[in-house]
Amino acid sequence: MVVRWTAHADKSTEKIFLFYEQKSERVARKIVSEIRASAELLTAFPQISSVERFLSDRPETFRSLVVVRGLFKIIYFVNEITKEIVIVTVWDCRQNPQNLKNEIKI
Repeated sequence: MVVRWTAHADKSTEKIFLFYEQKSERVARKIVSEIRASAELLTAFPQISSVERFLSDRPETFRSLVVVRGLFKIIYFVNEITKEIVIVTVWDCRQNPQNLKNEIKI
């Protein structure tokens, strides 16, 4: 399995970086690095994360991996046909979880 980041996932990660960069570029880089490294761990264990209950009405089985001290969720699904772990967004857990449905347009 390989990890594929969607454009939306890249953009959400960039927003996280830009927000934290205002406080400290070093901290921003560390957070994004931890997010990316955590996503790579999914290649060995793609089913390790729980099913994301706020997206259970979708045809794909979305999963969420909680990272960076519980501040963010990597939202993804596994495409068995292409053997990809598709990262669709990085979600800030401090937001209203109902808004996650609006963010995921797949």
